[in-house]
Formats: sequence, structure tokens, C-alpha cells
Amino acid sequence: MMSIAIVDILIYPAGYFGHRDSGGWNIVAYLLFYVFGYLIFATPHFIDTIRRLRWFSLGFGVVVFIFAIAFFVDEIAEPAKYFGSTNFVIAHFIQALNTWCWLLAILGLGSQLLNRNNRFLSYANEAVLPFYILHQTVIISIGFYVVQWNTGVGVKYATIASSSFIAIMLIYELLVRRISILRFLFGIRRERKL
Repeated sequence: MMSIAIVDILIYPAGYFGHRDSGGWNIVAYLLFYVFGYLIFATPHFIDTIRRLRWFSLGFGVVVFIFAIAFFVDEIAEPAKYFGSTNFVIAHFIQALNTWCWLLAILGLGSQLLNRNNRFLSYANEAVLPFYILHQTVIISIGFYVVQWNTGVGVKYATIASSSFIAIMLIYELLVRRISILRFLFGIRRERKL
């Protein structure tokens, strides 16, 4: 957590490596998340500890999130404006702590509650990569038309989110899942003949 906070604090937010328009973190912080994720899953006792502390992580994450929103929302939302200030430094330590709490809570709860297998999980597991590959194209295609509507942002968001999900699932179910060459291109194993 500390290394991600330090990297986020030291790299200028408006610079090339500090650019944060892709989810609130700079590219170096994302690299650290990746490395720490690998280390967590490469060490089985980490997962056991994370599972044991899942409720603590969730509760602490909620408290830290409320604190961050109440006192440091501007410093987190506009980092270039506050770069170098004491509040900027505190805000980004809190943001890193908040992110780790939520990640650990999600990992702990997921490893506890999603460690079973059923038809839905098998289906969803197979759909993950095709869904990921299709999502941006479908969202942009639908969003291009929806954002031009003369209506509120909430209606636009709900329309884009729901219609994109439906479109992606239809493409997956009717095309990708049923056509052998598309299964291969989308990284799905061939269906076993029984």
C-alpha cells in the first residue's frame, strides 16, 4: 500500500507517467497493483489471511471511503491542482489505503463465497474473455447514439449500461458460443462431444 501511495504522490499527475484518466491511478501504480496481485496469488497463506480478514477489510474500507469523500474529494478528483500540498499527500495515502481495503475485501469475500462450482459460474467463467473483448466496441457503438439524446445523464447511463450488457450477451450466446471459429478466436475451448 505504501509503495503505491508513494508512487502516486511523487509522479506529477499531469505528466506522461502520472496521467490518471484511466481509473484514477498512474501507470506505475497499475504496474505495482499487477505485481502485488501476482505475489498475493503466488503465496497461498496470503489468501488464507485475506479470507480471514475479509469482514475487517470491508468495514475498514467503508470507513476510509466515507472519510476520503468527506475530507479529500477535491484532492483526489483534481490531483494536478493540489499536487505537492500536504492535503494532496494525505489524500493519496488515504486513497491507497481505501483501494487496498476494498481489494482485500473483494478477494476475501470472493474466495469464501465463490469457491463453489455451479452451472452459472461455469457459464460466466467461459464468457469472461469474450465479454471483455466485446465490451468496449459495443459500449462505444451504442453510446455514440445515446449521448446525443436530449435527456438526463442518468437515463443515458442506464440505457447504455443495460443495452450494452444485453447486446454483448446476445453476441456471445448467439454467435461466439455457437460458431467454432469464433470460439477459437475468442479463446474458448472447443465443446466436448458427449
